[in-house]
Amino acid sequence: MNIVDKVTMTVKDMGACDTFEGRTLDKLIEQLFTPQGLEFVMKNAYPDLDTFRKFKKYDTEKLGVYIDCGDITLTDPERVFLIGDTRATLNFTQTRAYKVRLMFGAKATVNASGYSVVNVAKDRMSRIEVNASDDAQILQ
Repeated sequence: MNIVDKVTMTVKDMGACDTFEGRTLDKLIEQLFTPQGLEFVMKNAYPDLDTFRKFKKYDTEKLGVYIDCGDITLTDPERVFLIGDTRATLNFTQTRAYKVRLMFGAKATVNASGYSVVNVAKDRMSRIEVNASDDAQILQ
């Protein structure tokens, strides 16, 4: 059984809501960015860090998920999920809404400017520093 199927089965067995759809990597990652998916992951700490690390080989960065990536700098990513040993400087400059998620010790500095609106959520192990200028808003 591949890791996507294993996670899909485990999440369903753990009582995920009826809106949960797994079966493909794209669908699993899409679920991470929904309110229900975020609530499930934060509440249950599943997938755990070891499970997330098994996804690293699938080039999850192209889908906005950065697992143990070390130091990175991103500008205007629509959505980003930082996991484990990832330290990010995130710059938001456009008039739009963004999503930032951190788990398992990830760290981020969020710099928002202009009319950007950044929604941030993190677990207790992760750290975030926020800097807003102009009319930017950072929602935590």
